[in-house]
This record gives sequence, C-alpha cells and structure tokens, in this order.
Amino acid sequence: PVKFFLEKKPIPELSQEVRLQDTKGVDGNPLLGSQIPTVEKALSLKDYELLLVIGPPGTGKTMVIKKIAYELMKEHKKVLIASHTNIAVDNAIEGLPHDSALRVGIPRKVLDERYLLNHRAGEVIRARYSTLRSEIKSLRDQRKKLLLTREQSDSSVDFRNELAEISKRIEEK
Repeated sequence: PVKFFLEKKPIPELSQEVRLQDTKGVDGNPLLGSQIPTVEKALSLKDYELLLVIGPPGTGKTMVIKKIAYELMKEHKKVLIASHTNIAVDNAIEGLPHDSALRVGIPRKVLDERYLLNHRAGEVIRARYSTLRSEIKSLRDQRKKLLLTREQSDSSVDFRNELAEISKRIEEK
C-alpha cells in the first residue's frame, strides 16, 4: 500500500458487499457521514485487503472501530484491537458485550476490570463454587432426611445403599 502513495498510482477501490441493517453505533447513537460506508467497507474486506481509517480527533474513528468489532463479534469472528495507549483500547471496547470481549493489560491501568481475563475467570470460579455449595447442601439435606426416616424404612439394605450413594455424591463434589 505504501508503494501506491510513493509512485502516485491510483489506489484500487475496495469491494463493498456488506450493507448495514443497523446503522446505530454500539452506544445506540446513529453513525454519521462517512462512518456508515467506512464500517460497510471494513466488513466487506477480503483476507488480503486492508482499510486504513484516518481522521482528526472527534471524527468518530473509535465509534467506527466499536461498530466493526461488534458486527464481527456477532458473526463469531475474532477481533484484535491494539493501540499504543491503554485508554484507546479501553475506549474502543467500552460498550462491547463483556462475555464477548477480553481485555489484556495491567489491571491498575485498565478502566473496566470486567473485560479482564482474571476478572472473568474469577466470575466463573465464584459461580461454580456457589453451584457446588448448593448441590452439597441439597445432598446433605437428603441424607439428613433419610436418617430421620430410617425407622420407617422397610429394608435396612435399601437404606444403607441410598445413604452410601448420597455420601458418595457429596464426596465427589
């Protein structure tokens, strides 16, 4: 691509196959001016094509990046957003679904911890721990109920088998 600029050759037109159905940004505000065709061209890129988006501050480059990332995420495609500043990456992923975006960085330099891997892993571990505690409590309650109703049981073999099965399930948790 640099060669085209140096030799003053015309830059070939990019194909454009994608038309946005939803022209709102990730934050719900409408895309404006050249933002819509820019997003459409980016979503239409072939594997070998490249689109460079340049503009002064405040022209909506971050909004375009968010929309492109969001649309690609909806198609279950992976997106890498990189920058030389933490704030630029934070701004670009802000508003993307937490379960779809993963942020790598030093926690103290990241604005929203919910995107960080260690935060997400912690959420999963806490949820699993809570589920296990609930399951163990339920099994212990079953065992307690079984022990209280032992006198009413017809067969001590059935009772011992059921008690052993519940105890085994508790241990497995």
